[in-house]
Amino acid sequence: MIDPLDYTMENLLNMLLSRIPDTLDKREGSVIYDALAPAAHELASLYESMANQFEQCFIETATGNALDMRCGELGVTRRAAVKAIRLGYFYDESNAPYEVTVGMRFATIDGSNSINFQVMEQVESGVYHLEAETAGASANAYEGELMALQYTEGLAKAEIKGEPVIDGSDAEDDDTLRARYFYHITDEPANGNCAQYLQWALEYPGIGKAKVFPRWNGVNTVKVSILASDDEPASVDLVSKFQAYLDPNSGGMGQGVAPIGAQVTVTTATEKTINVSFTAQLNSDLLETNANSLVTVAISEYFKDSAYRKSKVYYMEVGAAILSVEGIESVSDLKINNGSIDIDLTSEEIPVLGQISMEVAS
Repeated sequence: MIDPLDYTMENLLNMLLSRIPDTLDKREGSVIYDALAPAAHELASLYESMANQFEQCFIETATGNALDMRCGELGVTRRAAVKAIRLGYFYDESNAPYEVTVGMRFATIDGSNSINFQVMEQVESGVYHLEAETAGASANAYEGELMALQYTEGLAKAEIKGEPVIDGSDAEDDDTLRARYFYHITDEPANGNCAQYLQWALEYPGIGKAKVFPRWNGVNTVKVSILASDDEPASVDLVSKFQAYLDPNSGGMGQGVAPIGAQVTVTTATEKTINVSFTAQLNSDLLETNANSLVTVAISEYFKDSAYRKSKVYYMEVGAAILSVEGIESVSDLKINNGSIDIDLTSEEIPVLGQISMEVAS
């Protein structure tokens, strides 16, 4: 393995100069020194590049396209970004539903973060499915007015409301792809075993995590419970589409990818609300309002990471999440759901943050 620290310009220059007889002038500023210094600089850059290329040869350290190529050798491919589908509502000047044309384009009124949507199909009078023109999770959160990108006579108001019909998701990151690769080689998916159902789920666009329950309702029954790519309960549309992909109507007829005879049911998680209260000692640099929002983010991230991975909400881990916020020096009187013990989760429950009550110690 090449360590670029062993091949710095200074080290390389000294190695080159050591091969020149001492009877010749090789001091800094001499002709020989000045001739070798640029070569040493280029060689140092070359060794650094070689070290980087060496790391791209291994799954553990490869990134980007190099990781894609290595994973592709075993048929593991990076999940592409998914475009969000949202519900758009359109009104005329009398606030009655307005019929727009499929293919029309609208933009969110969101400054530099504006996202363009295209009308895909009508749901009911004045209500349409809109597809984000750019794939990714950024189109999931916006609610509010839309601006038409072309003049539309009679259209007075356009807006996006409600949860996404299909969640947009970002392209799979390197760490997640790498984890799927190692899962693939250690738990070989084949012949409809549990590993293969997990593989089908984790490769399906829009799915983030999954659990498999064999024989959950008798012989030849399989339940696959999924989460969306943001580790939240999957939408009805995603559950329905993945059900059709595996086993339409749970018929076990082999009309999906599941083997003949396997009656597959796709479900998603239910949320268990976790309320948190505590007293915190803050340092002088952290304002109480900032602390509250930072704690909310820290606990929410812990819950998302725990989803479908842990069977409990651990009291001490909630405390650790709070203490991970820079500026919180200590925590006391911590309660989760009015208690100071771990909270059990059923096999298809995920924790979500409810109310946070923080008192600041004087």
